[in-house]
Amino acid sequence: MLGEVLRHWPFAAAVALFMFFGQAMKARVLTYEAIARHDGSLFGHALWFGRQTLPFHPVLAGLGLGALVPGLPVSVDADTPAAVAMYYGAAGVVSVFCFDALKGFFKDKGVKLSSLRPTPHA
Repeated sequence: MLGEVLRHWPFAAAVALFMFFGQAMKARVLTYEAIARHDGSLFGHALWFGRQTLPFHPVLAGLGLGALVPGLPVSVDADTPAAVAMYYGAAGVVSVFCFDALKGFFKDKGVKLSSLRPTPHA
């Protein structure tokens, strides 16, 4: 049984990476403060659009990663670039649900997942 689970390490690794990088981007780059700071500029509009489309980013990142990086490991018989792109796109979808489940688990324990938030300097 453990062998079957470990066989899917590329999918689990992609899910974990999408969760981490997604939260880091949300907390550090696509912030409301950055949008307000660049209000009226093209960059400000890009930040606003990025913030509004956050739920799609893991899926698009997975599709792009799978389509543009040849030779990525997969745990299924994905023998075409489109199949690899769909594999990593699915990992992006699962990462959204996994982070929500993880956040709910820690919320029940009284822990808030905010370690990626910028801390004010004293």
